[in-house]
Amino acid sequence: MFSLPVPTKVSRLRVKRIGRDSVTILWEPPGEHRTEVTKYEIRYYMTSVPANRTHTISSAPNHTFQNLHLDVEYAFQVSHNATM
Repeated sequence: MFSLPVPTKVSRLRVKRIGRDSVTILWEPPGEHRTEVTKYEIRYYMTSVPANRTHTISSAPNHTFQNLHLDVEYAFQVSHNATM
């Protein structure tokens, strides 16, 4: 049987810029196991409605979300798919 090491998680997820109705987030790609990230999946939601999650795909270790609601708190989660 053939097994591959589990890739590490992204790290240092942080906000780069906050606009009136936008936010740019960025993160560090996984650094172990010599993986090549092919895409990131970003899930986000209003913290007052956690069941209403939305997701988007990015090939870069950053993303700008636009048309967000004013005065609403959002949560962001980032995962990745990688090739070995």
